Amino acid sequence: MNYSITSCFDWFQVVFDHIPYFEEFSLEHGKPKSFNQLNTLLKILKINETFLTLMSDITYGMHGYKYRIPIVEGISILLFGPKNSSENYTTLLQVTGKGCSYLTTHDIWCDLFNYFNLCNAKFTRLDLATDIKGDYPLSIYKIYNCIKKGNYKSIFKKGYIITGTPPENEYEGKINPLTIYTGSKGNSSSFVRIYNKAVEQGLDPIAEPWLRIEMQIQDTSKIICIINAFMIAYEKKQLNLFNSVCLGTLQDFLTLTDDNGDILDLWEDLLNDIERIELFSNPKSKNSFDSSEEWFKRCCSRFLAMAILVYGETYVSKMVIDNAYEFMKEFDRQSLNVVNSKMYSLGFEKDKFKLIQVQKLGLDMYEVRNEK
Repeated sequence: MNYSITSCFDWFQVVFDHIPYFEEFSLEHGKPKSFNQLNTLLKILKINETFLTLMSDITYGMHGYKYRIPIVEGISILLFGPKNSSENYTTLLQVTGKGCSYLTTHDIWCDLFNYFNLCNAKFTRLDLATDIKGDYPLSIYKIYNCIKKGNYKSIFKKGYIITGTPPENEYEGKINPLTIYTGSKGNSSSFVRIYNKAVEQGLDPIAEPWLRIEMQIQDTSKIICIINAFMIAYEKKQLNLFNSVCLGTLQDFLTLTDDNGDILDLWEDLLNDIERIELFSNPKSKNSFDSSEEWFKRCCSRFLAMAILVYGETYVSKMVIDNAYEFMKEFDRQSLNVVNSKMYSLGFEKDKFKLIQVQKLGLDMYEVRNEK
C-alpha cells in the first residue's frame, strides 16, 4: 500500500498597526513614512521593486480595507484598514496557498516571522492543510460514514455540512466530488474541511487518490503556538515534523469514533502513521522533553531577557520557580510520562516519578514559598 502524508500552511493573514498613514493616500504624503515601512516589508519578501512602482496595480480593498496591492501571485497588502484603539489605520498582509509556496521556495519564513514578532503583528487567520495521497485505509467514504452517523467528537457547537455527492460505497467516494465541513463555515470562525482533492483538481481519482484535510484557525494564541512549532521544524529542515503539528491541531478540533464512542482505530492509526513516518525519515528526532525545551528557549527567551533587564535576576528566577510549582499541583499524566521518559534516557531507569508524588511536591513547595 503506497501513500504519502504531507502538511503545509495554506493561507494566513496578519495585521500591522505600525505603518503610519495620512488621512488621504497620496504619493506626496505617503512616501516619507508609510512607503519606507512598506519597502522594508518588500525587501523581506525578496521583491526587487519599490512600493511606489507597485502602486500602478492598486485596486479597491476588502474586509474593511480601502486599497489592495498584489505583490506577487498569492501575496497581497491591504491598506487603510479599520482603525485600532489608538485611532491608527491598520495594514493587512494576506498570503494564499501559492504565496506560502513562494515563501518556502525563497526561504523567507524565518525572516518574515521575525519581522512580525518585532512589529507586534497580530495573526487573524491561519489555514493548515494535510494531503494524504495514495491508497490510504482512512478514506473519505469512511470519514463520511462516521460523520453521518454522529460518530465523532468536536469542539464546535455547530454540527456538520456535507456538499457534493454522498457516496454509497468506497468507489463512489473516490470518483465523486465530496466536501465535509465541521465548525462555523462562513461565520469568520474556525472550522475543518475534508474533501476529495483529486476530483477538485481534475485528476484521475482512481489512479491518483488524494484526500485533503484543511483547518481554518482564527484563535490568535493557537496560531502563535502552531507557528512556533513550525519554525522549530523549519529551522532544523525537518518539515516532516510539521505533520504532527497539523494533525495534533486537528485532534483538538475533531476526533472520529466507533459505535462505542471510542477513538476509531483508523483515526488512531493515522496519528501513529505520522510518528512512524517521522522516525523513518529522521531517526535522530528528539523526544517530547527535548522538543518542549527547544520550544521554551525559542518562545520565552525574549521575554525572560526583557524581564531580567526590568526586574532583575532574583525576581525572574522566583517567578519561574513559583509558576513551575504551581503547575505541579495539577500535573497531568501526559506530562509525567514525558518526564519519566527523559529520566530513563538519562540512565535513571529506577527513578520514576509517581503522579501523586509530583502533585504533592508542587502543593507543598508552593505553600512554603508563598509563606516567605
